[in-house]
Amino acid sequence: MEENTKKPIAIYIIIFCLVMVLGVVVYILINQIVMDGKFIDIPHPVQTRTSGSIIKSFNGVNVGLNKVANYKVEGRVVDRYDYVPDEKGIYDIDSMLNAVSHRDIGLSWGFLAEGNNHRKVIWNSMGNRHLEFTAGTDFLNEHGGMEEVTKYWSNNHLIASTDKIYEDINKIKVGDYILIEGYLVNLMCELTANTFIKYNTSTVRTDKGTGACEIIYVTKVEWK
Repeated sequence: MEENTKKPIAIYIIIFCLVMVLGVVVYILINQIVMDGKFIDIPHPVQTRTSGSIIKSFNGVNVGLNKVANYKVEGRVVDRYDYVPDEKGIYDIDSMLNAVSHRDIGLSWGFLAEGNNHRKVIWNSMGNRHLEFTAGTDFLNEHGGMEEVTKYWSNNHLIASTDKIYEDINKIKVGDYILIEGYLVNLMCELTANTFIKYNTSTVRTDKGTGACEIIYVTKVEWK
């Protein structure tokens, strides 16, 4: 009698475990569908012309941040890369960028941020303020070729406007869906009375290579 009682209990335990496993699988699938759905129809970045300048000190050197445009961008974070200020200070373009912007993030939007599509792209940060991607020929042809796909992502050099924004920037991770607001800015630094270094932001989403990145003076970071 005791043996017969143990068998139904064992069966109930097995059924309970199967139900729990099924529940976890369903939860993961539903969560993934919801997350992927968030990325559908993400709008292109919005910018409007503006002017003005901000002077900030980095490593004891004043850097001018000349506002070019009000800027708002939202999308999926596809890459991030951190930079450490040079101990020698600011002496060229690279050292100025490292002092001013400690983190780059790659963002995608529109069709490129959608669940199935973003998994078909491989992102590669070169560690020199460049971000590249590779994708199969079929994927590129399906979406209008390399030049068309390039319109749906950007590499962004982030400059924190406050300590709070600095902390927010540090929290950004790959896979996040975020909104960033601020200004596109050009950088200028006077090293000596006759020596200036400059670095300009991109103002279009179709360029490639050196100078194609957006330099954003960030005033807001919001997770969607």
